[in-house]
Amino acid sequence: MLVVPATELRPRVQPSSITIHSGDSLWKIAASQLGSGAAWPCIAQANPQLRDANLLRPGQILSVPASCSRHLPR
Repeated sequence: MLVVPATELRPRVQPSSITIHSGDSLWKIAASQLGSGAAWPCIAQANPQLRDANLLRPGQILSVPASCSRHLPR
């Protein structure tokens, strides 16, 4: 007899990346990728190479974390 414990296995979610286009902002990216523009600080934190979150360049590649629950409104 084989007994399997009742545990939930969660798939490991990897951060994704996004290429910046003209007119993009961290707010817009957070809204489309994470469901809330208010999560933009999470994207900024995941990209320490950003010196100014207001200056994104077309062609720049940013990491987008899989989730940012601490930055989302409750």
